[in-house]
Amino acid sequence: MKKSRKYIFVLILLIVLTQNLYFDIYRGSAFNVMPHDDYSHYLLYMVGDEEGWLAEPPYTYRILSVAAAIPFYYILPVYRFTNLEGKSDNYLRALEALALVFYISIIIGSIFIYRITKNRFGGSEPASIIAMLISFLLFRQTGIYSIDPLAIMIISIGIYYLRNLWIFSTIMFLSIGFNEKILLIFSLLMIARIIIKKEKINIGTISPVICLAIYFIIRILIFIPGNESQVQPSSYYSSFLTNIGYTFSAKGIILNILPTILTFTLYYFAMKVNNNNFNPNNFFTKTDFIPLAGIFIIAHLINVDYNIGRISLHCFPLYLPLATICLVNNFNKKTLL
Repeated sequence: MKKSRKYIFVLILLIVLTQNLYFDIYRGSAFNVMPHDDYSHYLLYMVGDEEGWLAEPPYTYRILSVAAAIPFYYILPVYRFTNLEGKSDNYLRALEALALVFYISIIIGSIFIYRITKNRFGGSEPASIIAMLISFLLFRQTGIYSIDPLAIMIISIGIYYLRNLWIFSTIMFLSIGFNEKILLIFSLLMIARIIIKKEKINIGTISPVICLAIYFIIRILIFIPGNESQVQPSSYYSSFLTNIGYTFSAKGIILNILPTILTFTLYYFAMKVNNNNFNPNNFFTKTDFIPLAGIFIIAHLINVDYNIGRISLHCFPLYLPLATICLVNNFNKKTLL
């Protein structure tokens, strides 16, 4: 009972601190305050509304990420903005439903960061709460108007259940319909651990790779035109050169490089405290920079322009828990790192 009260307290704390975020996401989506992947018309397509249309790849294949909003589409009342014109009630209802999914994902993802820090790495209560609050700030640097929070939440849950073979494998299987970046990150993680750390091959370690292969098989068997260059290696070289130009521009340094450096900094601090006391079941290894480096390179091979930084931030749940423990311990010792 005491443990359940603690989680209720953590949940209430998060909601109190973040309750305005839902309306920020909804308002930002409705007014289109910044470029983002708009899944509202895909949601309308799923519910059979005439305003809906089938999204183009790779968004088409993230069907579960959008389907998660269907119950909220029918439950939520329509909230209109005074200065917003030309938007139908059904369109706003779709935006509301998706915004709630993204907000709930941030809450659940942050709670799992707390649980990873506390239960998987044995962090103190203050360190665990700090990690949870930092994760909220990092979520804000991703595409909160799109499905990034949902993908990062699933990555956090996957890390928590990393050593539970069947639950982890089930999460990977479901990720086929949620977001391919989840499978890509965990595939890079497991391949690096198998090759470099000689980790045992089992259903858990190979499930991300198998599910990633299934994802591409589905894309071949259920072909939907659009963004074909993302799966055509012949276009990767030219895309790489173009994206390198974006990355090293003034805008690219802010949007692509700085978030990646921030994520790598978390890895650095996690590595400093990596030992058996805080990492008894190898939830973190020194090879775990591979997913970050790999996804940073892969993102340059496809047409993502200034989105490389937010894609890199999908890796932060791998490093944040131990990094926070490292920082809190050093502050407690009053020593410099």
